[in-house]
Amino acid sequence: MANSKYEYIKAFESRDEIIPDVFFAVRVDGRVFRKFAERHGLEKPVDERLVTLLNETAGHVMQAFSGQVGIAYGHSDEYSFIFRRDATIFGRRTSKLLSVTVSLFTSAFVCGWAGHLGGSTPLRDTPSFDARLVVLPSFRHVRDYLAWRQVDCHVNCQYNTAFWLLVQKDKLSLDDAHKTLRGTDTGMKNEIMWQRGVNYNNLPQVHRKGTVLVWDRALDVPDDRALPKPEAVCADRVAGARRIICLHCDLIRAPDDDLLLFGSLQNPDAEALR
Repeated sequence: MANSKYEYIKAFESRDEIIPDVFFAVRVDGRVFRKFAERHGLEKPVDERLVTLLNETAGHVMQAFSGQVGIAYGHSDEYSFIFRRDATIFGRRTSKLLSVTVSLFTSAFVCGWAGHLGGSTPLRDTPSFDARLVVLPSFRHVRDYLAWRQVDCHVNCQYNTAFWLLVQKDKLSLDDAHKTLRGTDTGMKNEIMWQRGVNYNNLPQVHRKGTVLVWDRALDVPDDRALPKPEAVCADRVAGARRIICLHCDLIRAPDDDLLLFGSLQNPDAEALR
């Protein structure tokens, strides 16, 4: 449409660039995913096949952005992608970042379904995800954002584990299980689990801490934090590209200078670490 009399319409397009020199997170979240899970008969409280599929899907998104995503974190049906403060992709336009991220995630999820669940659980309808963008002015805000999402993982894991024990072992209805847990604190939920043979602290780390995706930086010095066993490595389908390592670790207490976790975000300056 170059040089046509209608070219002026382009001027009405919203200008939505993210300000320079800040980190930002794009969080993708399942839309009415509970009903989607019910229609497909996914295991409760956690379907390990779905966890693996979501991690692989997120790894695909990280690869597609060619290293501009420094770290990703996911649990349940959500994934957050933290972009470096010097990211330039799509001119840092919010609309473009949101639309491309959520479409990449959805398409990779659908394409990967058959390999993880298709044998016993064919895809009966189309999943959908929404996306939002959060500006993170400093490295400290990145740390607090990741801590916020990991706390949410802990809360959801504890509630869902207790809830499904009440449903599956005590044969309570869904409404009665919710009523039983209403107003309970952490200790009370732990007691409900303990009385039914489950120690919350012994649940798999992927359930309690979620999943962290980082680039394999091939560090010259050995990492002094033990990697979870077995160490899961996301499949890399891009020839010559760096691998993505899948971890289930504590993001809240990790030191700021942890190169494995935060090195790919670029070295934060001294002011950002305060």
